[in-house]
Amino acid sequence: MNRKANRLLIMTSRGIALALALGIVCPQGLQAQDNVPKYEVDPSWPKPLPDRWVTGMIGGICADVQDHVFVLNRHNLTDNELDAGHQAPPVIELDPEGNARWSKERRMTRI
Repeated sequence: MNRKANRLLIMTSRGIALALALGIVCPQGLQAQDNVPKYEVDPSWPKPLPDRWVTGMIGGICADVQDHVFVLNRHNLTDNELDAGHQAPPVIELDPEGNARWSKERRMTRI
């Protein structure tokens, strides 16, 4: 065998050995759970926002242990969107029934 073929054989055998070792050390993942929760869309949630609030793009959504949902508003509205209402605060808290319970106002100053 020439040197190139010998090198190819060694690399191939190392690759097979590595694949076997990984198969032993890292077994395949666990099976999916049988009783996965199913979710339904509630078209009545959330309720309309107060004071004709309009949101821009949503930067994030999270929930706490009391099922309150916090929506992070990016404030990137166009002039046409602002004609439809008032810009919503940067953070809006919604209770489990979908009512806006609390909002975090942020003072914006022009530089």
